[in-house]
Amino acid sequence: MAQILMVMTEGSKSSILTKLLTVQGHIVDCVYHAQGACEKIAQQVYQMVIIDSLFSDGDCFFVCRSLAKGVPVFFCGSYEEVMEKAPRIAAQEKECLILPLSEQALALRISEALVASSECEECRIGTCRIDFVRRLVTREGKEIALTPQEYSVLATLARHPHRAMSREALLQLAWGYRYCGDTRTVDVHIQKIRKKLDLAKWIQTVYKLGYRLEYSVSA
Repeated sequence: MAQILMVMTEGSKSSILTKLLTVQGHIVDCVYHAQGACEKIAQQVYQMVIIDSLFSDGDCFFVCRSLAKGVPVFFCGSYEEVMEKAPRIAAQEKECLILPLSEQALALRISEALVASSECEECRIGTCRIDFVRRLVTREGKEIALTPQEYSVLATLARHPHRAMSREALLQLAWGYRYCGDTRTVDVHIQKIRKKLDLAKWIQTVYKLGYRLEYSVSA
């Protein structure tokens, strides 16, 4: 259970997310402007903050600056709203929630973020290391630049090792939106990850389904 603050521009998004988060046992406070968020943060310790991506960059920075170090922040909105802000989200090392979002996908994203914020998590795959807290990926000790989408796909596979995951599941769990008919974007990102990190042996194709990450493959 976590104390979560939502900073929203309107009530429809907040009511949906509040319902889903409350069912999962979290305590949710909701405000509708940046100043109100900062006042809440000064009065209450929050384990997570969810901000509407429609807020201006200035308001978002204002809220994030008032948080204690290490508190996870999600920007939420439609695919178009989040992608418009994506480069700036990546620059601040913040996560995004693309709506609509299923209860299962939301629970997984929230749980992963809370665990990552509470302790230093990392895993090693071949010559690569993934630092989930800093969202940092290295290969043979050298940092490798991944796009936010590539990192999310890799992190999702790494958190579910030895498990065959469909392209639809990767779309939902990695980026938080429901299957819309075209899963080829997953294949494109997998190809780029394999090439950048030399993980073709570890990220295996599952025929007619999707992909699986195996830690136990010999180099």
